[in-house]
Amino acid sequence: MEFRFATPADKQDLLDFINLIFSQTSRPHRFERLLPKAYAENVERSDIHAVAVCDGRIRGCVGVYPFTLTVAGEPLKVGYVGSVSVHPSARGQGVMKRLMSMQLQRARETGLDMLLLGGQRQRYEYYGFEPCGAAYHYEVTQANLRHCWSDLDVSGLSFEPLASADYAYELYGAQPVTGARTREGFIAACQSFGGQPWLIRRDGKEAGYLIASGEGRGLTELVLEEEAFIPGVVKAWMEKNDRRDLSIRVAPHDEPLNRALAAFAEGYSIAADGAMNCLNPSKVIGAYLRLKNRLSPLSDGVLRLGIRGAEAFEIAVEDGRVRIASPSGPLDAELDGLQATRLAFDYNRFGAPRVACPSDWFPLPQSLPIADTF
Repeated sequence: MEFRFATPADKQDLLDFINLIFSQTSRPHRFERLLPKAYAENVERSDIHAVAVCDGRIRGCVGVYPFTLTVAGEPLKVGYVGSVSVHPSARGQGVMKRLMSMQLQRARETGLDMLLLGGQRQRYEYYGFEPCGAAYHYEVTQANLRHCWSDLDVSGLSFEPLASADYAYELYGAQPVTGARTREGFIAACQSFGGQPWLIRRDGKEAGYLIASGEGRGLTELVLEEEAFIPGVVKAWMEKNDRRDLSIRVAPHDEPLNRALAAFAEGYSIAADGAMNCLNPSKVIGAYLRLKNRLSPLSDGVLRLGIRGAEAFEIAVEDGRVRIASPSGPLDAELDGLQATRLAFDYNRFGAPRVACPSDWFPLPQSLPIADTF
């Protein structure tokens, strides 16, 4: 078995392999359509895949899709792990372990700040990944609209397939967490995992965009110029698609959308937003603390935190400013990497270690739109 990183010459074999393996485990897959940002005919990203090859045929694959995420003005180098697959004939031979090790080593060598993925908890816990962040999922019904917004005139709202990225890209770029998409690749990113991007118009003028899923049954992204438009857009979308109910996914840092939906939605749930391996804890935690502090000022305090096998650093919040520095005194807590991720990013506080720090610091509002996953 040969272990190496793929080259452009491997692209078709790589596509054939992941399409085959994923089609065996669930519904038929065509990654050219599922993830055009990485696998479309005019895109060449073979080199982001570590592959196992035997007798000239691919027998295993682990991809890491890299991008720069800007969180409250702080650029973070991120890799999203995906297309993890091993041929049935090669399972039980340590293929996945070897490929994951290759990608972890490359991530450290190239200076990635964190790796993210979606998958079984214990399967990836061995590689330093722990559930993190959150996404709110709201359920809106026709009864909600009838009782709360029956008199709301939505005749001026319209939707059309997003044909040009310029307006939507600028609106996306103004969000508190942004940067994973380029202008040129914006529409392809929005089409990830069957997403359908739509331009929203109000009285003929551009007013926002959304990404729909499941033939309009859900919205995975909704970005508007004005918060006041939210109820009208939801009502108009449900009328356009003849929906009795609608699921809307919202990041925890999107306060305007959460506030608007919480006021009239039938119900909601909060779910972990994947798993994280935090390779540069002080930088990542600092960025998301600044984001949270921007949303709602944090209490003053100091925490000197050590992470075994990684680093020790001091978090200080004073007069509305977050500071990350070397420890100025004895450590308040020493944790392993998984515990540190639970402390900072797990919304289920029953699993988080008890550490003496202001109660409003954690959990941090980490979340990644579906369009930016891999």
